[in-house]
Formats: sequence, structure tokens, C-alpha cells
Amino acid sequence: MVMNAEERLYGMMAVVEEQQKVLSTSLAEFKKVTEELRTQKNELSKTVDSVSSEVSKAVSSSVIQDIGASQKAFNNEMMASCSQSLKVAKDIAKDLNQAKESSKDIYNVINKTLTKEVGKTVTIFTAVFLIISICFIGGFAWYYATKAMEQKEVYEYWVQKSDAAYSKCMKIKSCAKELK
Repeated sequence: MVMNAEERLYGMMAVVEEQQKVLSTSLAEFKKVTEELRTQKNELSKTVDSVSSEVSKAVSSSVIQDIGASQKAFNNEMMASCSQSLKVAKDIAKDLNQAKESSKDIYNVINKTLTKEVGKTVTIFTAVFLIISICFIGGFAWYYATKAMEQKEVYEYWVQKSDAAYSKCMKIKSCAKELK
């Protein structure tokens, strides 16, 4: 009975450890994506800086068009990167909520299991205590009943002896009266 509860507890602990691994993996992926975004942002900033320096060297319509295209590409890259990081963040938040719910469920199951086991243990200890108490009281009752029976037998023995002595005494008295 207790081993089943322990096995369930170990099983639940394994689930929690598995969820912690999933969370750790998700966090590692989030950090990786964030680092990639940071690198892309730095590269895009360098690109914008180089384009800006080119514009300052020679302003021409082709350079202005290149700046527009670079700005458009930069905006597209940032939108894609932001969308990707937002998706990863949503996935991580979802995993965290699932882990939170699972942890609550596991806590509730463990709490209920422990409550049941403590209740069973208290019941067993109460039953054992009652049995020991009953045996103890029964032993005292038997001991005193035995002593009372012995006293009764001694009393009956002396009653019989006194009745016999009285009856002999009465016979002797009646014999003595007849002899007189």
C-alpha cells in the first residue's frame, strides 16, 4: 500500500523533471533565437551605416533607391525576426502554463495521496492501540476475576467448615442434654 504511493510519487517526480527539461530546452531555444536576432540586428545596423556612408559620398538616384531597398529589406527582416521571436515567446509561455498546471495537478495528487496515507496510518495506529488496550484491560479483568474466584472458593471452604463445626457442636450439645 505504501510502496504504491511511493511509486506514484516517484512517477510524478519524473513527470515534473521531464517538464523541467522541456522548459530548459525551450529557454535555450529562446536564448538562441534572441542571440540570432541580436546578430542580425547588428549586421543590419552595419548595412545601414555602410549605406548611409555611401549616400554621404555620392547622392544619386540609384543610391537613394538602394537606400529605400535596404530600408525595406531591413524592415522586412525585422518584421520576420520579431514574428519569429514572438512565436517562440508564445510557445514558451504556453509550455510554462502547461508546466504550471501540471505542477498544480501533481501537487494536488501528492497532497491527496499523503492525506489518505496519513489517514490510513492513523486508523491503523488507533486500531492497534485499541486492541492493545482491550487486551490489557482484559488481562486485568481476567486476573481480578481469577483472584475473586479463588477468594470465593476459600470463602465457600470456610463456610462449609464452619457449618460442619456448627452441626457437630449442635450434635454434641444435644448429646450432652440427653446425657444429663
